[in-house]
Amino acid sequence: MKTFKKVLASTLAAAMVVTALPVTPANAAAAPKLSTTKAAVYVGQSKTIKVTTPKTWKSVKVKATTSKKSVAKVKASKKKVTVKAVKAGTAKVTVKVTGKKSGKAVKKTLKATITVKNPSLTLKAASAVAVGAKETVKATVKPASTKVAFSSSDDTIATVDATTGEVTGVKAGEVTITAKAGKTTKTVKMAVKNFILQSVKQTKANTLETSILGTTKDIKTTDVKITNTANQNAIAVKSVTPDKADASKVTLETFADMKDGAKYTVELDGVAKEFTATDGVVADVNVTPVTIPANTKGTEIKGQTIDKNGIVLDEFKVSEAGAKSAELTLSTTQGYVDGDKLVLPTVGNKGTAEVKYHTYKFDANGNEIGAYTKKVDITAVAEDVITTNGFNMTFADTAKAPNWDKDKTTNQLAIGSNKSAYFKFVGSDNKEITTYADYSVVSSDDSILLYSYNEDGKEDGDL
Repeated sequence: MKTFKKVLASTLAAAMVVTALPVTPANAAAAPKLSTTKAAVYVGQSKTIKVTTPKTWKSVKVKATTSKKSVAKVKASKKKVTVKAVKAGTAKVTVKVTGKKSGKAVKKTLKATITVKNPSLTLKAASAVAVGAKETVKATVKPASTKVAFSSSDDTIATVDATTGEVTGVKAGEVTITAKAGKTTKTVKMAVKNFILQSVKQTKANTLETSILGTTKDIKTTDVKITNTANQNAIAVKSVTPDKADASKVTLETFADMKDGAKYTVELDGVAKEFTATDGVVADVNVTPVTIPANTKGTEIKGQTIDKNGIVLDEFKVSEAGAKSAELTLSTTQGYVDGDKLVLPTVGNKGTAEVKYHTYKFDANGNEIGAYTKKVDITAVAEDVITTNGFNMTFADTAKAPNWDKDKTTNQLAIGSNKSAYFKFVGSDNKEITTYADYSVVSSDDSILLYSYNEDGKEDGDL
């Protein structure tokens, strides 16, 4: 009896193992199939679905239909079905595959779901553009191959490049920039301002270096508003000076110093930027300039007190010794000191500037607390502003300076004659310099040509 039970149990277990195995139809691996049964396609794009059939199928034919021709159109061949996206929506694609296997007709119906989407389009742009400046509207589109076309609502205010999205400000106002990708449209509004204040940095107690877009030469002192952020006390602007080489770099000089460590707000044409003023604590002293042009009538040298961030707190000349808490002295053995100016006749000549800052506070040992002293060498160099682009010269009888754009230059002089020589110095920016009094002209050989300089700030002299 026990033996029978063991045999029966073993038989049942074996039967369970056998019935647990999956039953695989012999022809399952040899059925036609599609490369995908679900696909997303953007309007205007095409999707190819590959049709794979068994090698044993002969004379294969493929037909395809769509449930919504308005959404997706289909075209079939022996090995693929091409789906063309028409408009957003969902369509069912039915693929019927027929053929012969071992001389008998065989067929298989396959289905795929196609989701058609409109191109996705997002825009990123600055909120404003300055008159005469450029900003680009950046478009991100899917699919990436989709072309984007840009347009402006008012070309008299701002124009836009239809392909690149580059916007150019024309006059103050507001425009709408439209971008189209297929049937998808997005818009962005942009203000066009006369000026756009980008950044503010304090360089001196009464001086700010700013970055401003627009026609900065047109900025008036009254256009800029500087206030103490906390108490709203206004700081009047003394001057607005765009850089000659880069007009977007603009120097603002104020009547009053800002060295109380407070926060200040600078506002221009509706755009405001805040900065924290220097705390006014002297951390070092300096001298400027440390290189001067050789063979001139002298260059004014200034001492400076600066804070821990390099902001100039005060500037002073030799003649102001005793009037301020700092003093400057000049000395040289290779030239001479002329009041506040240092004169070095030859390239390579040197002078020394010594600057001292006093607090007049002393410790128990008599040492001054917080005082600074520095000696700086000043070197004469070639005047590159002149030598870079040279100068024009002409002789004339008249006391009137020539028209350099029209008059022909004359560089010949008869022996014994006496004429005026006119010079035009051109700087490295290809513009005429304005500080003629800083330069002098000499003859290379007085035995051939005698020259007397006319010290009236004009570019002339007698020969």
